[in-house]
Amino acid sequence: MVQLYRCTTVAAGAVRNTQHQIKSMDYEFQHMVAKIIATALLSISCCTSHAQTFSIQQYANNNKRYNIQFGRDSVAQFWFDDTLRRPYLHRIFAPDQVLISRGYPLMPLLNDTTDHPHQVGVWFTYEDVNGSDFWNNSLWPAADRKGKLGSIVVDNLLSQTKGAAAILQFHARWKDNQQQAILLDTTTLHFSKQANYYIIDWTTKLTALKPVTLGDVKDGTFGIRLRRELQIPWKGEQSGANGNYLSSSELTGHEVWGKRANWVMLHGQVQQQSISVVIIDHPKNLHYPAYWHARGYGLFAINSLAQKSFDAIKPAYTTRLQQGESLQLQYRLVIATGTTPLHKNTVMQLEKDFSRQ
Repeated sequence: MVQLYRCTTVAAGAVRNTQHQIKSMDYEFQHMVAKIIATALLSISCCTSHAQTFSIQQYANNNKRYNIQFGRDSVAQFWFDDTLRRPYLHRIFAPDQVLISRGYPLMPLLNDTTDHPHQVGVWFTYEDVNGSDFWNNSLWPAADRKGKLGSIVVDNLLSQTKGAAAILQFHARWKDNQQQAILLDTTTLHFSKQANYYIIDWTTKLTALKPVTLGDVKDGTFGIRLRRELQIPWKGEQSGANGNYLSSSELTGHEVWGKRANWVMLHGQVQQQSISVVIIDHPKNLHYPAYWHARGYGLFAINSLAQKSFDAIKPAYTTRLQQGESLQLQYRLVIATGTTPLHKNTVMQLEKDFSRQ
């Protein structure tokens, strides 16, 4: 942006100087020079405009990976290779190209944590669907989970850009541990930018292909795995972890886990910038406001389908869908850079705007 601004300033100065000089030229030469200058300014204008729009580009060597960009900056990558067992948003960036997500196990970062290989990027999934586990599925599943794992297979992907926004929509099948399709998944990801933050609105609609029961388990539904710096520091560790949580109910740190809240923000310093990551629940979601599966080690998730797993004295939730019935859940993910964390009033306004959708 700075370079483009300077380029525009120089060009504007050149226009003034040239206009002064060509007064003594004949008309045809004046016309030619003016045309050249107009073309140059148009190129600069188009270049500047392009830098303010979203684009979606398919990998040249992999038709199941896409890069979402804002101008020249990467926002995220969408991966749905069959070997991954479910789709992910991978390599998530804040504005100013600050990578916020953990790279392990697909593209490890220096000093990355190496636990929970199924926690990659941003995802929507659940641990207990008719007894099959869609949360722990990965390239490297734990030995005791292998016989229970399902997979989410993307059948097709649609993408479009609308100037200030980008949209990805995919259709997928949730296959149980016997490889039988039990749910149809229609997910829409809407990317936009305001001020110093990106917004990703994630909407998933699950339609039952047969009677389906989703049990009360802690591992679900929408989550992100963050890089080491955004973890909560633990027992004096010197890894650079400096993150902290704040919830809409004023809870902080580890106290956020297992509590209800309309939204939760994680904030910390990465590359000398203040990073804020916010997940916002939607009032139309089942069991709103949800319980939060937000851990200090970098797992930041919201679970709309469980209660007893977080509060033992409460009754368990059991979500049942008959064949043809649907469940829709939607969440807002906000990723900001700045000199300080996002102000609570800003988060509340983002929540209000989202609730109107």
